[in-house]
Amino acid sequence: MTLYALTGTPISTPSAYNLLTLAAVRTDRTSDLDFAFDIGPDSSFGVGTAGATVAVLLPRGAIGLGEDGGLQISSLPLDSIVLAPERGYEERVGVVIDSGAVIIAASRKQNCNFGFVRPRYAKLRVEALDLVQRSVTLRLVVDPNCGYRGLGPGVPQQ
Repeated sequence: MTLYALTGTPISTPSAYNLLTLAAVRTDRTSDLDFAFDIGPDSSFGVGTAGATVAVLLPRGAIGLGEDGGLQISSLPLDSIVLAPERGYEERVGVVIDSGAVIIAASRKQNCNFGFVRPRYAKLRVEALDLVQRSVTLRLVVDPNCGYRGLGPGVPQQ
């Protein structure tokens, strides 16, 4: 799945992802999204090194939407992540990405069966980052079951 930067790309290109509908979305058409992608200079996102150009995934709270859901960098290989953590998600500040980076995402909360209010979880890896085209290609694995944190193969148990 490919996203294009929020800035410096045509508005007709998708810059964000909705973990609930499993779709890349345009930010001019909807605020139903869980994270967005952008590239900026001089640590304009509050991360990185001054003077550097950084590519970031931005949780909802970092783009002026509700602080609901979030992102966290993982040091584990994508295939080793079988259970999403319950805590530790960045809700207000973007996470710096580069090719090969692995991120765990929690969607905005939703009403699940039996009155539970929980997010969906996903793991993703940056397959390609193109600073010239201002795009990122991600490999995503999303658990479509509300509140389940399982990200391994098979039916989730947790």
